[in-house]
Amino acid sequence: MVGEDLPSRTGRSYARWEGSQLVIETTNILPDSEGGRYPSSPQLRVVERLSIEPVEGGGRQLINQITFHDPPVYEQPVTIRMVFKEAPGIEVGEYICP
Repeated sequence: MVGEDLPSRTGRSYARWEGSQLVIETTNILPDSEGGRYPSSPQLRVVERLSIEPVEGGGRQLINQITFHDPPVYEQPVTIRMVFKEAPGIEVGEYICP
């Protein structure tokens, strides 16, 4: 497809399964180097690891571990971990990005 390898704000993502974990790798992200909150370079590579784990006492939670690889900006990869707990009966409304 024409233009699919051109950098964009959301980049280009590829996913694969590693056991029960979904691994999503994103590259070709437009750099943010003009005073943005999170600077980046054209070498930025983002790896997300999604898994569902049981919660002590019952229930489940979704774990999203995100690692930012960007050697020109960071001396070592930066990893954050987000946990989303299951909430039966809770309705989530539509969210529109600004």
